[in-house]
Amino acid sequence: MQLDQEAHGSPPGRFESAVTAIAGALDQLPAAAWATDRQLRIRFCLGRALERVGVRSSDLLGRTVDELVQDQGHASELLEAHRRALEGELRRCECSFRGRVFEVQVGPFRDEAGELAGCLAALLDVTERKAAEEASRTAARRMAEAERVAGVGSWEWDPHANRVVWTEELHRLHGLRPGEFAGTYEAFLERVHPDDRESVGRGVAQALERPGPFSFEHRTAWPDGTVRILSVRGDVLCDSEGRPVRMIGACHDITDRRKAEQARERALSLLQATLESTADGILVVDRQGKFASYNEQFATMWRIPREILLAGDDARALDYVLSQLVDPQGFLRKVQQLYGEPEAESFDVLRFGDGRVFERLSKPQRTGREIAGRVWSFRDVTERRRVEAERDRLLIAERESRLATEQAADRSTLLADASRLLASLDLEGALSGAACLLVPRFADWCVVDIAEVDGGSRRLTVGVEPGKKDLAQQLEQRPEEPIGPRSELVREIGHRSSRAVPLAVGGRKVGTLTLVLAGEERALGPEDLAMLQDLAGRTALAAENARLYRRLQEALRARDEFLSIASHELRTPLSSLYLAVQALARSEAEPRTSAGGALSSRRLLATVQRQARRLEKLIDEMLDVTRLQAGRVDLESEELDLVELAREVVARFEPEAEAAHTEVRILAREAVVGQWDRSRLDQVISNLLSNAIRYGEKKPVDVSVERWGDRAVLQVVDRGIGISPERLPYIFDRFERAVSPRHYGGLGLGLYIASRLASRMGGSLAARSELGKGSTFTVELPIARAQ
Repeated sequence: MQLDQEAHGSPPGRFESAVTAIAGALDQLPAAAWATDRQLRIRFCLGRALERVGVRSSDLLGRTVDELVQDQGHASELLEAHRRALEGELRRCECSFRGRVFEVQVGPFRDEAGELAGCLAALLDVTERKAAEEASRTAARRMAEAERVAGVGSWEWDPHANRVVWTEELHRLHGLRPGEFAGTYEAFLERVHPDDRESVGRGVAQALERPGPFSFEHRTAWPDGTVRILSVRGDVLCDSEGRPVRMIGACHDITDRRKAEQARERALSLLQATLESTADGILVVDRQGKFASYNEQFATMWRIPREILLAGDDARALDYVLSQLVDPQGFLRKVQQLYGEPEAESFDVLRFGDGRVFERLSKPQRTGREIAGRVWSFRDVTERRRVEAERDRLLIAERESRLATEQAADRSTLLADASRLLASLDLEGALSGAACLLVPRFADWCVVDIAEVDGGSRRLTVGVEPGKKDLAQQLEQRPEEPIGPRSELVREIGHRSSRAVPLAVGGRKVGTLTLVLAGEERALGPEDLAMLQDLAGRTALAAENARLYRRLQEALRARDEFLSIASHELRTPLSSLYLAVQALARSEAEPRTSAGGALSSRRLLATVQRQARRLEKLIDEMLDVTRLQAGRVDLESEELDLVELAREVVARFEPEAEAAHTEVRILAREAVVGQWDRSRLDQVISNLLSNAIRYGEKKPVDVSVERWGDRAVLQVVDRGIGISPERLPYIFDRFERAVSPRHYGGLGLGLYIASRLASRMGGSLAARSELGKGSTFTVELPIARAQ
């Protein structure tokens, strides 16, 4: 509590008694009070309410209300209330300050003589109460909005006071504007349709007699004559003695739902009538495997007993009908497949043991976007199929007769034309022409597959009619798929039979000539078979001649390429030797005047020695190839440590690795000792390491040695250019190179020699590579001496 003791005069004694009486109470409440004189200057102030907004009582003493409004930003209503209090009025107002809301009451203050002495003001912080009131209003507004959106109105009835309260939405559900409902139970019954009032009254009475949750439906008659159907759910609340004291509930309009249900019933009736009038048998099964619907035609076609139909169990019906079918297990698998794939549709043909034929169509049954079950439709096409089969038989017979006549007329000219075409060394062109001679005279299309050395086959040509080029492309794009009687490719294209004639030369099969027919397979007469055998022999001979010619051309190309590469590889060191010898000759003719001349001579001699070793290596490689082909490579096994040998080779390649800016690392944990030929194993490691440095692109090369059981394993790993997947299978062949000789030297013999030497020592050499990421070469050797 703060009192103003300045020159404005002391407050009357009456102030002190008032302050003492209420100061303690105000300190416990969010309130404050002050008194002013007639000039509206604050003479005392007490209470903690203003401290919540950072204003101390001492800050107000001696100041006028006008100054307080200007400095503290209070509403002008506060000043007006004080002025009216000086006129003898009691005024209330509300003001906000620093986020808090205050209610203020200002009244006149009189002295002991009854004269007006000033004003007394009481302030109460109502921020929380205002927030609660706003939250309550918001909740009520949201509830009303929720009821409007959901179409649900709520009500409450006090039976003793006969007071009924409706929400705005419940007014709307009865066709009334808010406030038009009289608020009594009798007024409610007036809104109920006259034909439903008795049942509604009975339901309410029963709910009061046996308190608890209840529900009923009734119609309501709107003032404009509209009739709507309402669903009511409620509960009876009782006091501690079990006597009903209040009834509450909710109501929503179900008129549209009832209309939809009636429309659905009419649609179902129409659908059932439609199902019964169709000649097809219809069955609808829900997702639980129960009959949802069927027509009498279905029962008649499948001859299912009435008790099974009434049970509605699909599994039981399936068990009963399986014995009627030619392929019961296939039928059952298809049914199970479709039940397992709810979205799938299917059409197929069912054959019965008694000769009947049904077409079966199955589709998912949908309710909106949801799949509710599956619809099965069965059509008896027995008679239609019999007529179609007879027609097809006559057509096939007519076609076969016509084809036989045409083939007999063309047989002699076909062989003459084929012989003329096959005389060419252009194998693909010759075979294509010969294959086309058979189309469409003896087949719808013809394929020639030529055997490869590796045991596979190559689809060399496809003969089709001129208007079916897309068929030829499809066959040529799938050369790995065989063409035969059970070929999947033949079935996909839609053809039904094929005949394969082997192409053989001297008892050795060199390929296959395949004829494919669109219709049923027909028997060939002796003349046809003789003609095909003759044509196959001539085709095989042409293929063999072309193969020999191709091998000759490949050998000539390989010889020319080898001679070109060998000449280049030999010329390079010879040129270096020639230049070095010339330089040595000049240096010998000149007097040596310094140590620099001797150093230059040593460098030239080193060059001569290096190029001589290169020549020696090239010649050794060519000799090794000759010895390996002739089988004249002798091995001298001795006990040696493969790790130590690898270290020696790596040390020998240090100058070459330094020149290539390549780090070579040895990875070995322990000695790996075995019986091998030291010089030949040294040659294998040297060839692999030389390649790794050459193609490693200045990246580290790892040489690892370890023992795997009874075998020693040496790996050379580089991180260089790698080998393309197309070239990888051929890198161990003679004169084969993974890269162009224009960019990298060598005869293409190093890997061939290393592979053959590893094999001669009872081991193997394998390679893994990825283009642009490097290669790994793995040598596996037996620890014990190979027998």
